[in-house]
Amino acid sequence: MSHAYTAATILRRRVNAKHERELWELMTVRQKETYLQGQSDSSELQMKKLLDGHPKTVGRYRFQASVREFFADFLFPEEKLIVELDGSVHGTAKARLNDARRTKQLNLAGYKVIRFWNGQLRDPAIILWRVLTELGEEPGFTCVPRSKRTWLRHHSP
Repeated sequence: MSHAYTAATILRRRVNAKHERELWELMTVRQKETYLQGQSDSSELQMKKLLDGHPKTVGRYRFQASVREFFADFLFPEEKLIVELDGSVHGTAKARLNDARRTKQLNLAGYKVIRFWNGQLRDPAIILWRVLTELGEEPGFTCVPRSKRTWLRHHSP
């Protein structure tokens, strides 16, 4: 039995918050990454599938990767680019403040952080275009947001 599996199994039992925090502190970085990868939500997995499906992004990023004292949803280490996918929990004032502090610390360490809301995955071309552009890659396609496409469809001659 691997240590990562054991640590994740123990954390899932959630004896109580104090013990959970103590166990988290005892885990290695790799164990934490493995645990977080197993806890991924459907939006993160959809984003992973999007990045794995494009030849200019596949194999260039790490999923749920450790960056300093944080964990990034998607880290492009060579380019020092972090892509975060935020759900509704990031919409509170406290969460926005925490995200801003975290982004500032990562920026000071030389990382660029771009954020997307989970709902933006409904228009994956926009996300892919932005990620490729930030990576310095030519996307090879132009992007018109879904709302603009709807407007163009209704207002074109």
